[in-house]
Amino acid sequence: MRRSFVALAFILAGCASTSSTDPMIGSSVQGPAGDNPTGTGGEFRLPADMVTASLEVPAGAEIAWPALKAVYEELKIPAPEVSEPTRTLRNLRFVVSRRLGGVRLSTYLDCGRSASGPNADSHRLELEIASRVVALGSGRSRVDTEMTGIGMNMEGTSNNRVLCTSNHQLEFRIAGRVREIVQSGGS
Repeated sequence: MRRSFVALAFILAGCASTSSTDPMIGSSVQGPAGDNPTGTGGEFRLPADMVTASLEVPAGAEIAWPALKAVYEELKIPAPEVSEPTRTLRNLRFVVSRRLGGVRLSTYLDCGRSASGPNADSHRLELEIASRVVALGSGRSRVDTEMTGIGMNMEGTSNNRVLCTSNHQLEFRIAGRVREIVQSGGS
């Protein structure tokens, strides 16, 4: 009995801690309801595909963190949630259309296609995006970024929602730009 209690206490303590591998986003994004293909009635929802894109940076976290904030500003990604202790920037409702950082949204996201082309370029997108800097020690750190979203057709009377999945180009652009800034001395 005592052994079970000790094991349970250990498991609960592990669940309460946060680590650099904990997801930063994804709790509220689910795919739109779809028909039940089994014919049993009801709806089903698919969870968002969540992958953390990571890139190592040749600078300590205290140098990479301000660079990450500068990259969000360059790309005009507002970060209403900023956590200095965990070095995390987060926006759980970033609404954007057509372009981000001067680049077509279809470069970064797949929201399906219509007759007029990629939905990411014609729909209004509601994204969840978060990035953090993780200290690795000895003048190294890592930039982790997660992104997912929903696309909404704003033309006509239909406002069907589609799940958007990232192809990780924006996540690596963010980390790559942080790397450029720290390697150039912060400019």
